[in-house]
Amino acid sequence: MNRNRLDRALRGGSLFWIYSALFFPASLLLMVQDSSPGPAPEDSPVSHISFRFSQPASNGLSEPAPSADSPGEKSSTASREGKNHYLSQVLSRIERNKRYPLRELNDRIQDSVKVRLSISATGELAHASVTTPSKYSAFNAEAVNCIRRSAPFPPFPSEMEQGSITLNLKIDFRLQ
Repeated sequence: MNRNRLDRALRGGSLFWIYSALFFPASLLLMVQDSSPGPAPEDSPVSHISFRFSQPASNGLSEPAPSADSPGEKSSTASREGKNHYLSQVLSRIERNKRYPLRELNDRIQDSVKVRLSISATGELAHASVTTPSKYSAFNAEAVNCIRRSAPFPPFPSEMEQGSITLNLKIDFRLQ
């Protein structure tokens, strides 16, 4: 009797529907769980941001060189430390506001984007644009958007006497 019921189920196609009803939702759930990103570990960032200063505009003004009879060495070191601390604040703020584009994350695509940004002495974002784009438009858009989300930045410390600063950043989108 059981054999006849099984034969009828196989011939009638109802076994396919039973299989689909039981196993398809479970396999779909497993696929969704595998492709959905978990929270990134706190100690390993999703990407890396590097920077370099752009060349200052040639307006005839240059920084005065420290003279031999002034305590230029100490003020220069303090100025450099203040600038380094400020830049690390800016970079960490941008890194915190960066989001990996969902489609690229699901497809496990990695790339980098080079951007240029200008920050005024008050911390306002004056300009942000892509200088070397990725071939994936989502990375280009996210690179500029994470900078805009990070603004306004902290005002310049007293050691930084310029009116604005221009940075060239390379924003890497890398999966760990």
